[in-house]
Amino acid sequence: LIILSVLFYLVLLVMEYDTLQVAIPLVVASVLLFAAAIFAAGPVDRVLQLGGRLPLHALIGFLTGLAMIQFELADESSYSSGFAIASAVALAGIVAAIVLGGRESRGLRWVAYAGFAFELAIIYVVMLQSMLDTAGFFLAAAVLLAVLAFIIIRIEKRM
Repeated sequence: LIILSVLFYLVLLVMEYDTLQVAIPLVVASVLLFAAAIFAAGPVDRVLQLGGRLPLHALIGFLTGLAMIQFELADESSYSSGFAIASAVALAGIVAAIVLGGRESRGLRWVAYAGFAFELAIIYVVMLQSMLDTAGFFLAAAVLLAVLAFIIIRIEKRM
């Protein structure tokens, strides 16, 4: 609850100060916490005593930070590649979180799926903004989600 409260405070802080000065350190810190929680789970869990839920909280922080960055970059020109880079980083982070920590945490998988759905929605709203090619976009999104679900099911069967 404390970690989620800190994340909420950072979201409120973004409203007062420059978005990127708050969001980028949040993303970097979340990635480092996630890596520490996955690769050094025992010592980190002994110190923080979160019952193995640090990867879940780190993923929430990562997605929150990237959402702040994407909202900031979505206001800029649609020809800017910053939004596309932030979206690619978000999608890669979600896939990495599922591959590295999804086996141990059902909650992490659910947050990752929700983050994936959010990413598809924000990419659609910002990049397309019209009814043209909507069917093709949703077809590609559905195929991508189906492939991701198939990979996750295969990983879970091996356990």
